[in-house]
Amino acid sequence: MRFVLAMAAVIAWAFPAWAGADRIQELYDLMHVRTAVEIMAEEGMFYALDSEEVLFDGPAAGDWGAALTAVYDPDRLEGIVRAGFEQGLAGADLTPLIAFFDTPTGQKVVALELSARRAFLARDVEQMARETWRQNPTGLAHSAAISRYIEVNDLIERNVTGSMNANMRFLRAFNAGNTDLSESDILSDIWAEEDRMRADTVEWMNAFLSMAYAPLEADEMQANLELWQSQAGQALNNALFLGFDSMFEQVSEELGKVAAGILAQQEL
Repeated sequence: MRFVLAMAAVIAWAFPAWAGADRIQELYDLMHVRTAVEIMAEEGMFYALDSEEVLFDGPAAGDWGAALTAVYDPDRLEGIVRAGFEQGLAGADLTPLIAFFDTPTGQKVVALELSARRAFLARDVEQMARETWRQNPTGLAHSAAISRYIEVNDLIERNVTGSMNANMRFLRAFNAGNTDLSESDILSDIWAEEDRMRADTVEWMNAFLSMAYAPLEADEMQANLELWQSQAGQALNNALFLGFDSMFEQVSEELGKVAAGILAQQEL
């Protein structure tokens, strides 16, 4: 019996701590995902309200603002993101992820990313960051490491694909209520925007990361990059895309339905 217990202890120590609900929650909290969702909800509300004149050729007939408040409810959106996050990390080894984000460097990285994302809510800040990067794309702090970070995580193509899928969901929902666009028309409209969308994503991503990571020391940036280059880092990257892509696609479809309903009211 003592031999069996000893062997059980050896086996337990021999395997990594795979993702359980408690450890996923620990990582989720360390990364302050809830705060990121809240910032993105605020960002989405801002741009959706700003699009009212374009969508409806003037003030909306229905209560666009109230509808947006429901669509961008942070609690609801967090549920979508959390589900994808948990699904993407099921079975993953979270030990190196928790070990990194539970350090001063890990928390500094998270805080800088959230601070930059919140700052980008102000259009003048975003435009200034874009202009700074355009003027000196290879001379800013950590430019080589940031380029590698973008490459490792496939941030351009995955964001472009996610945006195109979200646009597809919006147009299909909007079309179902008000227009007679064919599926071919919708696809044509979306693909026509691909090059512009990719160029904008390249600029936005580089501007954002250059601003966010500028305060990092070289060794801190290197530690961050090494995490995302690892197998665990790629599992986390996939989980984040799964969660946030699901959120953006669902929000886009709901916005399409709401916009179609309001437009139908205006045409009565």
